[in-house]
Amino acid sequence: MRKYGLENFSFEILKEKFQSIEEMEDYEQKMIIFYDSKNNGYNQTEYTHCALRDPELKKKYLKSIS
Repeated sequence: MRKYGLENFSFEILKEKFQSIEEMEDYEQKMIIFYDSKNNGYNQTEYTHCALRDPELKKKYLKSIS
C-alpha cells in the first residue's frame, strides 16, 4: 500500500460476524486459498495462525520458510 498508494486499493467486507477468533482465521484461510492471494495478491503465505494449529500444515509451513 505504501508503494502503490492507498487510493489504488479497494476494500470489501466479506463477512462481518464470527463466533470466535478461530472461526475468523479459518475463514481467512479459506479466502486466501479461494482467491489465490499468495500468488495473485499480497499475502506472503497461504497460512493463517489458525492453520498453524494443524501439525501437518505447521510442518509444511516451517519447511517452506526454511
